Amino acid sequence: MTSPTGRATLLVALALVLAGCSGGADQTSADPPATATAVASSPVASAPASSAPAEAQCQQTTYWSKQQTINWVRALSETDPSNNVLLGKDRAVATICKGMPVQVEFWDVVLTSIAGRVSYELKPAQRKQVTVDGRKLVTVKAPKDFRADGCGGTLTAVYVGKPLTENELPAALDVEQASSTAEFNSERVAFSAATMPGTGDELRSCHPTA
Repeated sequence: MTSPTGRATLLVALALVLAGCSGGADQTSADPPATATAVASSPVASAPASSAPAEAQCQQTTYWSKQQTINWVRALSETDPSNNVLLGKDRAVATICKGMPVQVEFWDVVLTSIAGRVSYELKPAQRKQVTVDGRKLVTVKAPKDFRADGCGGTLTAVYVGKPLTENELPAALDVEQASSTAEFNSERVAFSAATMPGTGDELRSCHPTA
């Protein structure tokens, strides 16, 4: 039979054991696992939005026919009221991956009238080669004082390849039309514009000078 002193000692030992178990449980629940905390605090990186390279949206011209090339340059070309040439103002025109060289040429048209018949002579005023791809506007400024006035008109052309020869120039111009196009003797010409100072009797007063 256990004595009162022994019973007291046993109860104290049991209380200490239980207190130790309880303290261990509290410590475990107070500190969550380090791994769980790291996962919760790490931001999730979003994937970058994909974008197609600019080259994928342009057109390759390697296998274009001559007519396709001419059609593209024609769609790109226009003039403004000052006779400057604008290449690429129309943003609806397709862009090409590699720039294309084109020639822009201006001529003065000298008008004369002999026996009531109006004739003309073309005098080169300026020629410039530029490279275009349709991505941006390229402006080629006309020569100084390049306008239809008195007994003088203007002729402008945009074409591909080497400079035009004399045999490729227009065989005739409609000198009585204030604004028109010209028929060049070359398939390389994509765009042309001619302006004249007047019609009828006004032109017949343009007598040749000595």
